[in-house]
Amino acid sequence: MEHPRVLDFGKVSVIFKEICNEIENNGFHIECQMGDNGKIKTWQTVQVYMKEEDHFRIYGQLNHKRLAIGAVQYEGSNDYSVKPPHTVNWRFYRDNLPDKWKERLEQIDNDFRKDKNSGPPINPKATSIAFKFIENDERSKQFILQLSNILASLLQAD
Repeated sequence: MEHPRVLDFGKVSVIFKEICNEIENNGFHIECQMGDNGKIKTWQTVQVYMKEEDHFRIYGQLNHKRLAIGAVQYEGSNDYSVKPPHTVNWRFYRDNLPDKWKERLEQIDNDFRKDKNSGPPINPKATSIAFKFIENDERSKQFILQLSNILASLLQAD
């Protein structure tokens, strides 16, 4: 199975790669979920983690379990050989975020915000604070950069 960053589904792959690049450029780490056999378990999702030194600095303990703070995922199809994905979901797991981070991300209310696939776009009871991208246009690029800068400032502030 190939790493999600090498897959090419056209414009959504450009968005996926751009988000991953921004995440890494701002001091976070990306990992694929690995199966017991040591191979990539899912080829549509990467998990986002704080780097170990930032995790320790923020939580102040080595034994605090290092959890993914979010993920970047292709959406729109379970079988990409039949139908390619059409959306990229960049989400943050509410339960795994420092409180200040969660509060800041909760404040974002725009057309990209979609915490669940159905219902209101902002849903405080959803597992994630999610942003969905379909078009690789200037507006999407600007918001990806803005969100990336917010994450970088949160990481530096803590």
